[in-house]
Amino acid sequence: RINGYEPTAMWIVEIGEHPAGLLQCYRHADYPQHDAAVGVANAAGIDFLLAAPHQGRGFASSVLRDFASLVFELYSDVACCVATPAQANEASWRSLERAGFIRVGECQPPDEPPAYTYRFDRPMKSVPIRS
Repeated sequence: RINGYEPTAMWIVEIGEHPAGLLQCYRHADYPQHDAAVGVANAAGIDFLLAAPHQGRGFASSVLRDFASLVFELYSDVACCVATPAQANEASWRSLERAGFIRVGECQPPDEPPAYTYRFDRPMKSVPIRS
């Protein structure tokens, strides 16, 4: 991924100029098995991790909202961002909910534990109405 051999983009999360976590995103279509298992069309997948000192402090939801905006800029053709946290990882799926992601189902991604499917739709552009 770092060398660009896989179509996944990665970032380091910084809080106060210190490394605090990892973010990555990818088009679901670039990973057909994962795409089929998750079952959300025209999506960009996201994964996130905050280091232990930064967990439980309210950072995750703002990081996730900002990251979703960045993903929509990177992939102008996707309709939504999708995250698939493990069902047992309540902290992750609660962070997604606080960020505005909606649970739309359950899935079994390849080589991962049973997960919930969370979706965050691309914001609609407002169009002025003329009278």
